[in-house]
Amino acid sequence: MNLTTENKILQNRNRGLTQALYNEKKKRRRGKPLFTKLAALEQGTATFFSPKKIQQAQELQVEQEQAKLQEQALKANEKLQRQLQKEEKRRLINLWKQQRIQNRINWEAQAEAKRLQKQEAKEAREAARQLQNDSKRLCTVQKAQTKRSLVVEKEDLVTILDVEGEDPLTRVLRP
Repeated sequence: MNLTTENKILQNRNRGLTQALYNEKKKRRRGKPLFTKLAALEQGTATFFSPKKIQQAQELQVEQEQAKLQEQALKANEKLQRQLQKEEKRRLINLWKQQRIQNRINWEAQAEAKRLQKQEAKEAREAARQLQNDSKRLCTVQKAQTKRSLVVEKEDLVTILDVEGEDPLTRVLRP
């Protein structure tokens, strides 16, 4: 078989199946009765509708369709509002998380500053204590040096007195 004829056969078959599917769908559609609400409850008798009744039935059907469309629009609007609320909630949660992180960073910075301040105060106290200890040592060293110098001076005096020929133990030093 030729390739083009095979292609034509398949295309015709496809069109036929598509048409059959469309016909089946059309057959399954249910029409809405126009006069169910306006029909008289008299059964078994013929029902006649005036042009006014037909127009009322058509208007009622249009109103029902509009109400259905409004209900769908209302549902879509509610769905949109829920989605917007959800997004707003997510945004607020993210904002809260960022705020919490920022607060944590601030707290850590304050704690670090406080720790550094304490450390500086401790170092200042230690420096003051060291300075005080150094001044005490200096005073004791100076006192010791003055005592040594006095001793040296006394020894010099004693040696001077010795040189003059006097007994250093018998002579009393005069200031």
